[in-house]
Amino acid sequence: MSDMPPPPSTPPPPPPPGGGSASEPANFGQRLGAMLIDLAIFWVPGAIVMYVALSVVPTELVICQNGTAICEQPTGAGFGILALIYLAILVGFLWYIAEFEGRRGATIGRRALGTKVVRIGTDEPIGAGRAIGRWFGRIISGIPCYLGYLWMLWDDKSQTWHDKMTDAQVVKA
Repeated sequence: MSDMPPPPSTPPPPPPPGGGSASEPANFGQRLGAMLIDLAIFWVPGAIVMYVALSVVPTELVICQNGTAICEQPTGAGFGILALIYLAILVGFLWYIAEFEGRRGATIGRRALGTKVVRIGTDEPIGAGRAIGRWFGRIISGIPCYLGYLWMLWDDKSQTWHDKMTDAQVVKA
């Protein structure tokens, strides 16, 4: 009986076709909803801070660029204060994207709608650098009438242009 060969083992399942993620791609509504939640979480408080800052910094009245109206414009230190506040908001948002989408795989909005961002073929988070690159890639996706965002509607992997730029895919969690 010891001369019997071991029973054959079952082979591992084949990788998904096209080398993509084994998870199901998120739909357009889930992706849009997650983005709107994230904007509300981060940009609404930032806009309130900027509004308050604009109401307290010193300003002067100047003729607007169109030459037909008078506009209020920050002066001296006021301009510097607004620039620093804007820079802090931008750095804070980039940290949010790098930490939540890059390292954890999902922002608060994505978790709320049951999606995550993964690197194609690994189902692992894309990392901080790719997440920030993906965020800047959204600018390119939006330039030609938001065609890069709509691309996911007919792409075989449901990827937008900024997903393709960073080898990422948004999937259902």
